[in-house]
Amino acid sequence: MDKLFPTRDLITRLSARTSCASLALALIATAGTVEPGYASSVELKPYTASYKTRRFGMDIKMQRTLSREGEGYVLEEQAKALMQKIRQRSQFSVEDGTLVPEHFSYKLSGVVKRRREVQFPGDDQPVKSLYKGEWYEFPRQDNMYDRLSQQARLRLALLSGQQPEQGFELTVVDGKKAKVHQLDYLGQETLSTPIGEVETLHFIRRKGEDSTEFWLAPCWDYLIVRTRHTEDGEIVEALINDGSLDGAPLDTLLAERETSAPTP
Repeated sequence: MDKLFPTRDLITRLSARTSCASLALALIATAGTVEPGYASSVELKPYTASYKTRRFGMDIKMQRTLSREGEGYVLEEQAKALMQKIRQRSQFSVEDGTLVPEHFSYKLSGVVKRRREVQFPGDDQPVKSLYKGEWYEFPRQDNMYDRLSQQARLRLALLSGQQPEQGFELTVVDGKKAKVHQLDYLGQETLSTPIGEVETLHFIRRKGEDSTEFWLAPCWDYLIVRTRHTEDGEIVEALINDGSLDGAPLDTLLAERETSAPTP
């Protein structure tokens, strides 16, 4: 399954030792695929968001940050539990409304160490992916992203006014494979969070009996509020705990929206 959060990977490492035995993309065309360059005026605002999950009696925290770096963006995720730490980092730019991935890195440190990398050279050169010390190449194509930039592409699509009912389809390079991901829209849902009650859009990606679900908040520029990953009958969930958007605390933005909402 695609890793919208690093939590599943981290828990996999922890559970293996403990038992001695392991956040949701692109613009949509009418057929449900991604169309680049829809709205050049849309801006991705910097944000920070922290998430919590609990597994095997342990609290696991994850931090996600989107920041500007030069003319582009950097999206980072970090998670830590016991002696293991995961860090993922994606660099990309937005050109004429199109998200252009540039570089992705993944590092698992601690007792177990792993590293992955994805390079997106320009000029139609093949995309290169590092997996277990070996580089794999994939022909460059439209709607091709890494596991983090796909999240930013989904937000950019929705901020551009694309309708979630049409679904999303794109290709994600991860390890030695490039897979087509299909995201289906399940509807609107109100979630209760430590920040308050939030209206969200609910999406799911299915793979046989397994699935990855995530909920996005329109009032927070479609930040991920909750995820649920189901694999081999096991469920791992993460819920937003705190954060800010363009420097404003999420709870403040939520209160302002509730105050400005028309009275029934």
